[in-house]
Amino acid sequence: MKKFLKGIAIGAAGVGFAASAYKTVMTKKRMEPYQDKLVFKGESISFDGQIFQYASYAAAFTGLSIDFTGADLQGNIGRLDLFGDSSGIQVIVPDNWCVEAKGLARASGVNNSVESEAKVNQPVLYIHYDLRMSGLDISYNKADDEDEEEVEMIEE
Repeated sequence: MKKFLKGIAIGAAGVGFAASAYKTVMTKKRMEPYQDKLVFKGESISFDGQIFQYASYAAAFTGLSIDFTGADLQGNIGRLDLFGDSSGIQVIVPDNWCVEAKGLARASGVNNSVESEAKVNQPVLYIHYDLRMSGLDISYNKADDEDEEEVEMIEE
């Protein structure tokens, strides 16, 4: 009976290892088409002072912050492709931008607190995402709002 239980335990460990290896290989395969790949390392990317047209990022088991504050969109249109597997992704845009975000979110959450209907001549960033057990937060630059609140508190 002990040999039988030991065999089951070893078999279960083998199956667990195989499943983990399979998930790793499949995640790596899904990340191939993306320009920049981040695994197990946090990254903060800023496009300040740049003209943006297109970028793609894949993040696995990490945090990624993309800051477009101070950036301009070429022809008022830009595209950002994102893949996230067990990751947290934050996208910060200027106050005058509109963001349209679409994609797949499996066991994931997407929070787009940015205006999604463009006005005439308003810069539009199109975000296409593929998320698995990840979070995506799209927001305006909050630092300006926090600074204003701090000033108000000091004045009182």
